Amino acid sequence: MFYHKIISIQTSILSELGYQNNTTGDDSTPFFHSNETGYEKTIKKLTKAKANPNAQVIHLGVSGMQNLDIIAARSSNLAIIIDRNSQIQSYFLAIKRILLLSDTTKENFHERLIQELKPTYPFRDKHSQYYYLKNGLKHDNSWINTNAKFEHIRKLFQEDRIVIFRNDYSNPALFSTIKEWADTNSAAIDSIYFSNLYHYLTSSDKELFFENLKQVSNPKTFLIGGMTSRVRKARRRSIPRLLASYY
Repeated sequence: MFYHKIISIQTSILSELGYQNNTTGDDSTPFFHSNETGYEKTIKKLTKAKANPNAQVIHLGVSGMQNLDIIAARSSNLAIIIDRNSQIQSYFLAIKRILLLSDTTKENFHERLIQELKPTYPFRDKHSQYYYLKNGLKHDNSWINTNAKFEHIRKLFQEDRIVIFRNDYSNPALFSTIKEWADTNSAAIDSIYFSNLYHYLTSSDKELFFENLKQVSNPKTFLIGGMTSRVRKARRRSIPRLLASYY
């Protein structure tokens, strides 16, 4: 059955990528949600576009909960979050713990998450991460705005189909492994979210970064990230489905 195939390929990518989970990197406070100004328009576009109904629909992402909006918009079957910051893993585990509580609803999820996070991240400024998190969950295409999207994300966490690795987007070995795994399991990398990561890379790492994206993507893959119009125009020929939501 389709369900059992999903579970088996999720288990295989855990074992195949497990050795990649020891990268050193940034341990600063993670971004809980996006503050990119074009973000809502991007999610709306992703919601309208149809995915391949005959493929395992896979999402790759970096950073925080904005990935859940993309996963819900694309009805992804499996998600792989790759980030150098070890606190991203802790953040998603907090989300998972709350969603696995039987009495958690889309109405009380936000407040429960805030209470879970505050002991570790005691922000007070109204323009802090909690401000962006709260407003990120309010927009019309948020994963928390409909029961169907909310339950889809909850189910993915219940079945361990959202996998978080600590690693680097400029690591060719990691993306070679993902590409090989996807091809073996007839899985389509449907969406890749890389935030504003591009602007924090060295010149050599920027080229590796785009080579890695091209390696795992296909002509129908959506690549979503914050970048200047100049960079976006320069890369559109090689990556046609490059969406930008810059802030």
